[in-house]
Amino acid sequence: MNEGERKSFGIYLKELRVLAGLSLRKVEKATNKAVSNAYISQIESGKIETPSPHILDKLATVYGVPHREIMEAAGYIRRPSGEKKLATSGISFSLKQNLTNEEREEVVRFLEYLRFRKGKKKQ
Repeated sequence: MNEGERKSFGIYLKELRVLAGLSLRKVEKATNKAVSNAYISQIESGKIETPSPHILDKLATVYGVPHREIMEAAGYIRRPSGEKKLATSGISFSLKQNLTNEEREEVVRFLEYLRFRKGKKKQ
């Protein structure tokens, strides 16, 4: 996986986390501390090149996406030629296919802002 793919995969994971409305610490707690928030942050930033399938399985469960989808995004599984990709995670897939990395990062930041603002209104 080259640097652009790592960053793209990291953005994809961050999209999943933000769309699930989870902070890094909440993901760590949801995995029973099997995946630390620092480790997730390093994956999202592209500093960790290839998280293990075991870690990705835990994240797929927490984010509510099919294991195959996250493994495919990480490059562990290749889709047979001619097989169409299913839009299983809604907005994440449409963002991944239609926006540049910079645009996707902006969307993720905006979603984080909206969730932050929503949380403040509840208080």
